[in-house]
Amino acid sequence: MSSKYYVYVIELDKKVSNLKKFRSKNPLYLKSSGCVYIGQSIRTPSLRFEQHKEGYKSNSYARRYGIKLLPELYDRYNPIPTRRDAENIEKMLGERLRLNGIGVWFNWMSFQKRIKYIYIDLNKCFTIKDKSNTYKIMSKFSLHISGSNHA
Repeated sequence: MSSKYYVYVIELDKKVSNLKKFRSKNPLYLKSSGCVYIGQSIRTPSLRFEQHKEGYKSNSYARRYGIKLLPELYDRYNPIPTRRDAENIEKMLGERLRLNGIGVWFNWMSFQKRIKYIYIDLNKCFTIKDKSNTYKIMSKFSLHISGSNHA
């Protein structure tokens, strides 16, 4: 049995637009437009919304400022066959809504932005760690890169 994925859009209270971090991700935001959180999950949108509001694996903006689901923005895409497709639709929706002046928060990040650190030892292996995985790869040189985790 194959898994199905879902994208969902949550309307956020416009008070979220007063937060500096939110505004920095939305330079085209128009005050007359709304604010939304976009996510993707193996859970149905209604269940995932409930989880956000209850604080289970929730985004702080969705938990604190979430008002309701906006199925008119995502229903046509669901269900989605793969996680990668769901992530791509999440990103596409987020970018499209931002271009229309809507304040948008979504967690889609390219692999480079998810990386916390890379450490490479001469003639050993290097480790790449993102939010959920650690990768070890053999190497023949030395390099150490550290950075903050972007959200």
